[in-house]
Amino acid sequence: MLSNINSELAFIRQLRKRKRYRKSILDKFQPEIEQLFLHGATGTEIQFWLSRNKVKVSLSTVSRWLKKHGYIR
Repeated sequence: MLSNINSELAFIRQLRKRKRYRKSILDKFQPEIEQLFLHGATGTEIQFWLSRNKVKVSLSTVSRWLKKHGYIR
């Protein structure tokens, strides 16, 4: 019985350690976001452009995405 519990705990711990990554909605718009940013658009302007393309994201999401992809430090 005890070995069954230990193996069950090991299985649970293994599942919990797995990292699950989701693709960002913004990844679909990477070329457009990159061009906007390189032409001087701010995060707020990029957020506004995305909202005109029916993508509802917050400014912090845009900022995190830009930082993750190396556009800002």
